[in-house]
Amino acid sequence: MSLWVQRTSTGGGTLVHYSTQTDGQGWCTVPIGFFSAGNIVATAWAPNTQVTGPILLVNTWTHIATTYSQINGLTLYVNGVSVGSTGAQSNDASGAVVILTLGNSLSGGSGCGFQSIAPGPFYGYLDEFRVYSRELSAREVSALTKDKTCSDGVMNGDETDIDCGGSCLTCAVGQKCTLAKDCDSAHCINGICANATCNDNIKNNGETDVDCGGSNCSPCGTGKACSGGSDCVNSSCVSGTCKSNNLLMNPGGEDGVLSPWVVGGNSNPQLDTGTFDPGNNPHTGLYQFSGHTGSFGMLTQTVAIVGANRSITTSQIDAGNLTVGLLFWSSEYPQSPSDSAAVALYFLDAFNGTLSNVTSPEQAAGSNWISYSNSYPIPIGTRSIQYQMIFIRHSGNDLDSFIDDNYMTIY
Repeated sequence: MSLWVQRTSTGGGTLVHYSTQTDGQGWCTVPIGFFSAGNIVATAWAPNTQVTGPILLVNTWTHIATTYSQINGLTLYVNGVSVGSTGAQSNDASGAVVILTLGNSLSGGSGCGFQSIAPGPFYGYLDEFRVYSRELSAREVSALTKDKTCSDGVMNGDETDIDCGGSCLTCAVGQKCTLAKDCDSAHCINGICANATCNDNIKNNGETDVDCGGSNCSPCGTGKACSGGSDCVNSSCVSGTCKSNNLLMNPGGEDGVLSPWVVGGNSNPQLDTGTFDPGNNPHTGLYQFSGHTGSFGMLTQTVAIVGANRSITTSQIDAGNLTVGLLFWSSEYPQSPSDSAAVALYFLDAFNGTLSNVTSPEQAAGSNWISYSNSYPIPIGTRSIQYQMIFIRHSGNDLDSFIDDNYMTIY
């Protein structure tokens, strides 16, 4: 227990009274009070022991605290300094629920365990009374007597853990939190600061936008925040925003139709607004691409990379110095095993023959959206690139994988 006390007269008096009845009777004891001469006294019940402290000054605020454990016994503190202890002390007190009364023993304390305390009304002021569920350390008691700071080694003020959270510095992973802003990682899960990841839907982990950018996560797509070209999938950061050099048409289905995507496979992929698997909503915008039904499906778009509307020439391609970059987002309905999604690129020559192809790893991360990005050298002789979304069923009757916000650029 701890409290601030200001006496207005000398003599005895009760500070704290326990009883099982509202009139102060029944099983009762006085754990903190004053000796008739004015000394502060703390008592322990069964076996009866006590610690006697100094006479408190009148009209002066004084901090009083008691701590207890069976190993260390009862300790009395005055203004944050221990003035005595009983040593090891068993706890034979009743397990009954008690009523706590401050500043009086009501019935006078007759028949209660008050030892050398002179029970009766306390004359003065009490403030900031606290009861703790554990034994406080000497450092913690001392901190109660001082102004709260962010470096006092005690969880106080609006801190969520010792000297962190709230209005103090953010807390490290593993420390307690209430809100995301209490954590270094800006990621508070079940009251504990958790490690930041690139798919936690929070801007953290050195990211320049949510789950992208920075040195730890994949580059960001068009419209996302950036601090430099390396933060963007197309290496174009203008005034803090990733700009588009996307070669794909209708990359996220926001035109409201599948065209110019061509359906392949047996699953008949469709546009979806989040109704196919309720809860699996588009990454951005109103639409996403879903595998729909069947076991395997594709959506394909072929992009001519040489033409009047491109600043790319055949000599640049055939010098072997160009690279294609891709980025896509995927999610799946949570099941075991999850269906999956991937993207393949086919490099076609002037006669639409395949020079080579690459395929991303299958992505299966459950209902959270994750991004995949990579870059590949463009083979000499390439004249167009076929971008292919792939949906693969691994369980169930439907193909519950989704792709959104496709991106392809050349640099």
